[in-house]
Amino acid sequence: MAAEDADRDGTSCDPVTLECTDFEKWASSTCEPCVSDENWSSSDHRCVPMYFNGGRFPDDHTGFCLPEAQREFIGAPYSCSGEEPYVMVLHECVSMSGAASSAYCGPREDFTTCYAVLAQLGELGCPDGRDDPCPAGGLCRYVQDKNNKWNYLCTYACTSDSECRNKQGGELCCGGYCGA
Repeated sequence: MAAEDADRDGTSCDPVTLECTDFEKWASSTCEPCVSDENWSSSDHRCVPMYFNGGRFPDDHTGFCLPEAQREFIGAPYSCSGEEPYVMVLHECVSMSGAASSAYCGPREDFTTCYAVLAQLGELGCPDGRDDPCPAGGLCRYVQDKNNKWNYLCTYACTSDSECRNKQGGELCCGGYCGA
């Protein structure tokens, strides 16, 4: 399929391989996987490569839809305030489509992945209390769900409360993991 055909069927092409993908144009939300800047649904987001466990994650052709970090004035440090739980500034990232190097807001790449954050926000269960049903970077812990019931749910490691949110936007406590 030619690149121009992708425009007709609403999908985007991988800017590296120049092959069409199953990713819809303008449909991805924050921290969802993508292959091109055309996948994000917000004008201040880009498709950015991420790293976990010492390497590109999940592979060399997939990025994640992340918001651009902001500066109060030229020369000020980048900030991700207001982007919870995506509060870590990821510096000098070039988007999957080749947009100029910039800073973006994402989860702590040294601790977790977008997949784990989305699993926590979606309250993915792990009924046996084991980590393996959780995505890469995820942990299974006994935490309260949105109805204040205690369940084994997927969560992720954290160092501060600002790294944690529930689906309704409320802050969760961080005691080594979100929801502790």
